[in-house]
Parts: sequence; C-alpha cells; structure tokens
Amino acid sequence: MKVTCPYCNCHYDIRPEILKEPIGNVKLGFGWWLRCYKCQKKFWLSNTKVAQLTATPIKANRTRQVKNISKLKINLKKKSNKTFYIISSIIVIISLFGYYKRDVFKNIVVNRISSITKSTITSLQLANIAYRLETVDNQNKIYITGFILNNTATIIPINGLKVVIYSNGKEMTSWKINPDAKNAIPGDKIFFSSEQVIDKIYPNIQVGVSIL
Repeated sequence: MKVTCPYCNCHYDIRPEILKEPIGNVKLGFGWWLRCYKCQKKFWLSNTKVAQLTATPIKANRTRQVKNISKLKINLKKKSNKTFYIISSIIVIISLFGYYKRDVFKNIVVNRISSITKSTITSLQLANIAYRLETVDNQNKIYITGFILNNTATIIPINGLKVVIYSNGKEMTSWKINPDAKNAIPGDKIFFSSEQVIDKIYPNIQVGVSIL
C-alpha cells in the first residue's frame, strides 16, 4: 500500500498485514494514526483503500443528542419567558412610579446633567430687553421684559437676574428678578418680566440687566 505523508510528501510502501486492526474515530471513521519518519508529524490514514476489517459503522447517538437539544431548548424557552415577565413587570412598575414622580425624576436628571457639565458651562445670553415707564395712581413704575437664551450644549442653572437703573451714568436703584424656570436646557428661550416702583422718572434713564 502506497502511503504519502501529507506534510512533507515522503512516500512509504506499507504492507497492510503489518498494520493492526483499525481504530474507530467518530469524526475520521476507521483508520490508523501514523507518524512520518522524516518530519515526525502524526497523520491519519483512512482504511478506505484497504480491506475493511470490521463492518460495524461508527455512529453518534443522534437520538440522545436530539433529546438533549430539545430539553435544552425547552429550558431556554422557560427561562426566556420567565425573564421576559420579570423585565416587563419591572418596566411597568418603573413607568407607573415615574409617572407619579415625574417631577422628582426631572429634577434628578437635571441636577445630574448639571453636575456632569458644570466644568464646561458657558454663559447664558439675554435678548430683546425692553422697558417702559408708567405713572399709575401717583406711583412711578418701570416694567422690564426680555428673554434668556441658552445657545450652549449644556443645561445651565438660572440663579436670577439683576436690574440696575442708571440716570446720567449714575446708579439710582437696583433689584433682583427670579424667573420661573430654574434651569435652561440647550436651545431654551425663556421669557421674563418684572415691574418695580421707583421714586421718580429719572432723566436720561438707562437700564442694565445682567445674569447672576
């Protein structure tokens, strides 16, 4: 029998009678393990080219494998269903709790994001600042309106606004405005307004509004 090493192509002429009874291997079938004298590598020699010494085929226990696989699938299905119900229940509970406590969650999220982005906070901006003076019931009043803009990518807390009234460049009075919104999210345009009683209508009045 002509045998060739699959690794180094060394050829051998082996008499079948010197080979022992072939061994069985589930993957390789019947044959022998041989070692090449030249490269010392071990290789499998199938016995399909020589007389079959036994007619007993090598078979895996497929029925048992099928049963094991089916059992595994059933167990996985049960575990999957159980996990699905548990996750669904948790989601429902969280949703119900979140609905009734949505303001709490909102504040938590805002505070958390604010703390994360605190180091990258940039200033808010003011826009469309306007004022008017009126005398009502012998009281001089000044009305201030405008918008707070957040053109950044972060949530910025609003600590309030300061209004200063100047006359001929001299500060005459001032007060603080506390807008309804406590935080400005990215893209926010928050309206604010305020009114204040002043002792008189100042000449050459100027109004300054700043963010605290």
